[in-house]
Amino acid sequence: VMVDSRTGRQEEAAQWIKKLLDSAGVPEEKVVYLLQLGQLSEQVGDYHSALGYYTLALDLQPKNSALRYLAHNNLGYCLNQFASYDEAESQCRTAIRIDPGRHNAYKNLGVSLEGQEQYIHTVECYIQAVKRYPYDRRALDHLEDLLDKHPEVSREYKDLESELERCRAAVSAARSKH
Repeated sequence: VMVDSRTGRQEEAAQWIKKLLDSAGVPEEKVVYLLQLGQLSEQVGDYHSALGYYTLALDLQPKNSALRYLAHNNLGYCLNQFASYDEAESQCRTAIRIDPGRHNAYKNLGVSLEGQEQYIHTVECYIQAVKRYPYDRRALDHLEDLLDKHPEVSREYKDLESELERCRAAVSAARSKH
């Protein structure tokens, strides 16, 4: 069950997914429903519930790497919402170990490192996120915001201007393809 967040029917969708969860047999199927419930909770700003759903999903120890990635990454995202940056960092790093080719955990790791004032590593994470998926410009937005708030990072990061231009060009090229 996929729910478009623009419909505003998250509660109705959650009730259906909870029924499916109750009748699910295998753990992997339960993990899918828990991830969906977590995402619905995020959509309405209920990060406490989302945190609970993602934790339950991980407690089931999913074998499927895509499900494990999503559970760790989404848990990291939620932990960032509570400024639990150390814990978020750990979850995001686990997600990256599971699938280093995906972008979202790099972006979320960047947020957690930024919260810990580790700005050079933050920049690296945002750049990696853009390189992996330039169609999602949020990492570039985070990077530009960081540089606006902390211009001293530009002096500390070698070749930052050229990296930033490559990121902007990649995002621009991706946007022109849509």
